[in-house]
Amino acid sequence: MFVVPSTTLKNPKIKYGSNQSFIMDASAQWDLADKEFLHTSSSVKKPVIRKYVVIHEKWVPVDRVTQIKNNFEGQMSSRNVGQAQNVYTGAVNLKDKARRVPDILREELDESRKIQADLVILILQKRDQDVYSSFKYLADRIFGLHTMVFVERSNFKGGEWNKSGLDQYVGNVMMKANLKFQGINHTVESNNSNFGDITKTLENTLVLGADYPSERRSFTWMPFNCCSRGLC
Repeated sequence: MFVVPSTTLKNPKIKYGSNQSFIMDASAQWDLADKEFLHTSSSVKKPVIRKYVVIHEKWVPVDRVTQIKNNFEGQMSSRNVGQAQNVYTGAVNLKDKARRVPDILREELDESRKIQADLVILILQKRDQDVYSSFKYLADRIFGLHTMVFVERSNFKGGEWNKSGLDQYVGNVMMKANLKFQGINHTVESNNSNFGDITKTLENTLVLGADYPSERRSFTWMPFNCCSRGLC
């Protein structure tokens, strides 16, 4: 087996705005409660208007779509990411056998570009990799639009819609929103002399949260498999 020299460093502090920081523990749970992002392109005194479109599967109840929109707008404002302004909300039937999913998404994204939306949010009833891939491909490669995908089932608890848990769910997504709008979520710092001046060293470095799945499938020779969470 090929041997790679390595070491394990102690967890550094995750530093947010207003000199807030915390040490990531073994549970790898991001603690965003009452924290400000390190940098946003907006501010309380001069908030930037962010026009956004919501496209949701027709099977997702309208009241839940409204709850997601309200929570998203509230956190955009409270975290100084911008003042979110919903310019269009529409339902689509992605199970329509008479039309191809890419064609439906292409039509919605084309309309979003025409009204100059800053962000397009797609709300799915449940995870669907094919729909996700088509949506991201079209938005990124064809239309050049910022997008995010919400999944209704991801906010379920005990088989029921978890309204009280929406703050945490949207909060995690908000980290991605801040990045899309040219913000910086956090950096790292340490008082441990073994790290040196890590705050200065990583000043212009993208810090990613990652996990190491224990599942190795059939590749028993693989020492580990790293999967980026994208919460950076």
